[in-house]
Amino acid sequence: MRVRRPWNDPAHALPEGLDLPASRAQLREATTLGDRPLVVVTPGREGEPSSDWPASLNAHMARVNRELQQELTRLSSHSTQVTAAQSGHFIQTDEPAVVVAAVRRVIDELRHG
Repeated sequence: MRVRRPWNDPAHALPEGLDLPASRAQLREATTLGDRPLVVVTPGREGEPSSDWPASLNAHMARVNRELQQELTRLSSHSTQVTAAQSGHFIQTDEPAVVVAAVRRVIDELRHG
């Protein structure tokens, strides 16, 4: 039987070296980005439901994730949301062109206002 560790367990280190608890704390502190350009790239497909959870909880988590993605757009008065229709959680792998286009859009808006 595989034992799952909570996302914030230090022993559950990510290969990218991300500190998820610190990132989460930073997000909670971010109240506004002002008018800085922001593109929120949202997956078009939901991730695989957890077999450890009841279907109702999986559906709830998917709904909360969609709401949180929408909420991110409120951080900036100059934001947009783009859906990567063929992607799950790893948009950068599933549809890298969508991520590149989002980054270029932000850079162009910063350069040309």
